[in-house]
Amino acid sequence: MTFTLLCLLLSATPNLGPSMKKLSGFLDEKLEAKPEAQAGIDEKIKKTFEKSLAVMVTDMSGFTEPTKKRGILGFLTEIRRLQRLAEPVILKNGGHWIKADADDLFVVHPQATGMFTLAKQLLDEVATSNKSTGGSMGLSIGLGYGPTLQIGDEDIWGDSVNTSAKLGEDTAKANEILVSEQFYEQLKLEKKNTTMPTCERFETGTRDTKFPFYRCQ
Repeated sequence: MTFTLLCLLLSATPNLGPSMKKLSGFLDEKLEAKPEAQAGIDEKIKKTFEKSLAVMVTDMSGFTEPTKKRGILGFLTEIRRLQRLAEPVILKNGGHWIKADADDLFVVHPQATGMFTLAKQLLDEVATSNKSTGGSMGLSIGLGYGPTLQIGDEDIWGDSVNTSAKLGEDTAKANEILVSEQFYEQLKLEKKNTTMPTCERFETGTRDTKFPFYRCQ
């Protein structure tokens, strides 16, 4: 997150969107402010951009061999196939597609329940598409929840994003939905007395840095 932001601010590109330019202006103000004024600028940034959001990060799998045979255009075609499948599912369920980074999708939703439904439907769409086309696309999904800096329609940053990416890209297997502990607790809060999805708790990481998560279906 920090490295990405540093690259953006130092790149001298004129193509930053309006929200990113606004954030850059706040950060420039902070860099030039006296130490006692910096906390106030942080609060301005949070007030402008921070929201409690459910975050989804997806990762594709299962197309390594086809890509070797068909080359980079085969890879790009599969990415576009996922995007075409995902867009109507995201819109239908009230999500907001922030960006695509290679074969990853970054999506936000104001509620954990809506995001979980969205994720389930997206896996169903991928399975249906594979069946009709003979494809082998797999999709791993990580879901997080918490305070998130949403920079307009341009980007998202925060622990919720980092956690979702770790679960979706590094931990989940194909066609799995893994959720953070924060997402799971928010899901319980929103569900109240209604039926919860079936979830199994796991931990990853070292002895001193345990990282709990849930596999849900």
